[in-house]
Amino acid sequence: MSRMLSVFVFPPVVVAALSFPLFSAAAPLGVGVVSSQSNIFYGGGISAGSGAIDYVELSPMIGMHLDARSSVGATFLYRYRSDKRNGRKITTHDYGASLFARYRITPSFYLEADYEYLDHESLSAASSRERRQYYGFLGGGGVSTPIGGTTAMYMSVLYNFTYDERDHIYSEPWVFRFGISVGFH
Repeated sequence: MSRMLSVFVFPPVVVAALSFPLFSAAAPLGVGVVSSQSNIFYGGGISAGSGAIDYVELSPMIGMHLDARSSVGATFLYRYRSDKRNGRKITTHDYGASLFARYRITPSFYLEADYEYLDHESLSAASSRERRQYYGFLGGGGVSTPIGGTTAMYMSVLYNFTYDERDHIYSEPWVFRFGISVGFH
């Protein structure tokens, strides 16, 4: 399986992402911005991975602090994939979105829930392109620690409760995310 590190960016900064063998699931590294005039925060991501399957992923994000402990938001996704397994190159495109909610238990620990939709393109056994929709409910928790000002390092561990190894695009139900956040920690 290809392993990756993704980097969240905010306009006008563009950050390149690298392949990094830490976890078997996506591990976003994040930087975002919170508006000083409201409870709205935003950011986004650029992810890349290489190996038997190369890909580039773009994922803008917007959210809102509901109160000092709760926040909700949405992330949108586009993924370009080039699969070089089986002696041929296959290019596909995925689209999706997720809704997320976080509840801070203590200043360092939080609970997180995500609902994910993904429209996945693949090549069937008969070599025809097909699109399939996947829905997932992920839940878990995380830890964040301030590293200065409004910046914090975080790590989330989520479990995909709707994972089915016979019919899923992910190799396992566990999702590990880590990174740096600005304004929305």
